[in-house]
Amino acid sequence: MPSPAFGWNSFLSVGKESTWGTAVARTESFEHVGVKGGALNPYIEKESFRTLSARNHYRGLNKVLGTLMGPLNYQGFETLFQDLFGSTGAANPAITTPGGGTLSRQLVFTFQDAVNPGLSFEYGLKGVQGYIWAGGKITDVVIDAKLDKIMLATFGICAKAETKLASGSLSAEVYPAELPITWDQIVLKLNGTAVDFTDLQIKIDKGLDHDRRAMGSLFGKEPQPGKKKREVTVNLTSDFEDSSWHDLLTGDTTAKLNLVATGALIEGAIPYSMNWEIPVVFVATSAHDADKIGIIPQKLIFRAVYDVANSAEMVKCTIVNKRTAVP
Repeated sequence: MPSPAFGWNSFLSVGKESTWGTAVARTESFEHVGVKGGALNPYIEKESFRTLSARNHYRGLNKVLGTLMGPLNYQGFETLFQDLFGSTGAANPAITTPGGGTLSRQLVFTFQDAVNPGLSFEYGLKGVQGYIWAGGKITDVVIDAKLDKIMLATFGICAKAETKLASGSLSAEVYPAELPITWDQIVLKLNGTAVDFTDLQIKIDKGLDHDRRAMGSLFGKEPQPGKKKREVTVNLTSDFEDSSWHDLLTGDTTAKLNLVATGALIEGAIPYSMNWEIPVVFVATSAHDADKIGIIPQKLIFRAVYDVANSAEMVKCTIVNKRTAVP
């Protein structure tokens, strides 16, 4: 009798390709709480006035779309961030050793205009089978911070093609040390000053065009940026205690946001940390509805724009951990 696949017995691993669409060994694994998606094989129908029914069907574009949701770690997601932020051929992230450090490293990810070659994902359903998604790209990410929760990251994935793996051919899983970012380690700063909040999401969409086509092939061309402008938005909820947040909207005032997480010490006075810096945001919407008897929540949506004054992109991620290189 066949054995079913279980979510608790699944994994997602990744390897960095040198040529887009050519699968490579998967060498890093991610703790996840949800992998969704897989191959899409739409079809076209042959129509004819000979009958009211379609006479046949033929294959359309082959591609893969999916998502990975996992508890965010201080170390272990660098390969996905690298693909999200892109590359110019120069080092991205830029890696340096913090002052006074020997084991610790600072990794700075910034938006670049070119894409990386691609990623090979392995979605393993242990005891049953698995799938390789070759030619993978990260399309977007949502960073989610909530009370009493570990920070979550949800990555959008697209890929060129899916190949089935037999159960006995699945790769060995290789996980990083458990260094989750917990809610009590997280601080939000507005223009450098810590402020209270209860719920926050950072959404980053790099505008990747993953529907590039060419005649004569069932597979798409390598995704490239430019389907739309990059978008960085922040959804924030806090108790409505004064009008300072709302005043940013009515005064058409820009601000700087930093979402900073600080963990255990790596060495000396240098801790694990992650800092999402958004240098210029404006409030797009602000609501504080009295629709319940208790404390009124304030819900805001911020949008980021290019930092013209400092010639800086809309978002930067700085991580301090022990990662000496990103493949």
